Order: sequence, then C-alpha cells, then structure tokens
Amino acid sequence: MEKVCKIGFFSILCFLVACSQPHYGGPQQEAGEAIEKRYTPAWTQVVYDTTYVPISEDIRVPIQTRREVNHPAKYAIVFKCQHGRFIIDGATAERLFGRFAESDPVTITYCMKFEIEKNGKTNIFGRHFLDAVKAE
Repeated sequence: MEKVCKIGFFSILCFLVACSQPHYGGPQQEAGEAIEKRYTPAWTQVVYDTTYVPISEDIRVPIQTRREVNHPAKYAIVFKCQHGRFIIDGATAERLFGRFAESDPVTITYCMKFEIEKNGKTNIFGRHFLDAVKAE
C-alpha cells in the first residue's frame, strides 16, 4: 500500500509541475500611468506569550515571556495601461518607488504569459511586469 501511495503522489507531483510551467513571450512596451503608491514603514510588534506551569494538582503559575516581531517596510505601486493594471509590490516596488509620483506618465515593459497545450494551442493567461520608466 505504501508503494502505491508513493507512486500516486509522485505521479500527481509530476503532473502538477508539468502543467504549471508558464512560457513567456518577448518584451513589449506600452504607455501607461503610475496611478497609486503605498508605503508602510517598518515596525516592531511586542508579543506576550503566557504558559501555565502546574505546581500542584490545583495550582498553576503563569509564566509570561516577551518577544519582539520585526515587520519590514512594504512598498507597492499600481500602474495603469491600455490592457489593465499592474500591481507591483515587494523588492521590485521598493526599487521603483522613488522613480515616480502618482499620475506620472510611464512606459511599461512587460511580456505575455502563456501555456502551450498538448494539441499545440496557445492560451495567453496574463502579463508579466518587467520594468517601468518615466515617459518624457
């Protein structure tokens, strides 16, 4: 039974990996606009954990520990273009954040994401953001 489960799990894993590999087209450019910017500064959260230690059958003593959880700064930018919106966050947004003000005209570079079916048919299912520069 264990061998059958391992084979079944391996087959499902191979199927998921094979089906989840997107393909990317060449870079394309399009005029757009930086419509929104968001920044959340880094912050520290203090968390108290309480554990109850039994001393006897009826008595438990609470022991409280304190720890700090550090949350990094977060950046996000939304670009609007003819085909919709790109919502950019994480390291890419942090890198781009200082380049633009809201409502700045931009040139967006992206590529198409698609999959190729077994019959050779191509299905486009999204756009992958590559970069943006301020339009002159």
